[in-house]
Amino acid sequence: MNIQAKFKTDHCHSEYFLAAKSYRMSDFLPHFEKIKVKDQAIATYLEEIGIEKWSRANFSAIRYNIMTSNNAESFNNTSRFFERRTLAMESNKPLPTKIETKLEDCIEAAKTLIVQPLSHYEFYVMDGDRDKDL
Repeated sequence: MNIQAKFKTDHCHSEYFLAAKSYRMSDFLPHFEKIKVKDQAIATYLEEIGIEKWSRANFSAIRYNIMTSNNAESFNNTSRFFERRTLAMESNKPLPTKIETKLEDCIEAAKTLIVQPLSHYEFYVMDGDRDKDL
């Protein structure tokens, strides 16, 4: 959004998003090269603010899926971590409620499966009309 406001354009938006979200340099570099081709001024701006501030691939630590260089946004993210921690501390289960529910659903669905071993490492799984080799 800062780029759109500063440069009054959105023609690099998708490439910026893909570059920012890339985990590996091999994924990041092609997107950043496209930004350079589309608008060198935007590429220069991004380089000047520091690629490590907005790119997962260039960041030296784990961002826990939160990308921001704005102090207010950082503070809000800290609040979210606190809220999540508080909810986790109140839980008496080892997994988050959402994950626990998904796991219970999978367990229930698995009870109806018929499993036949094909070898020590392969199994034939039958689920009505959907058979799978695993």
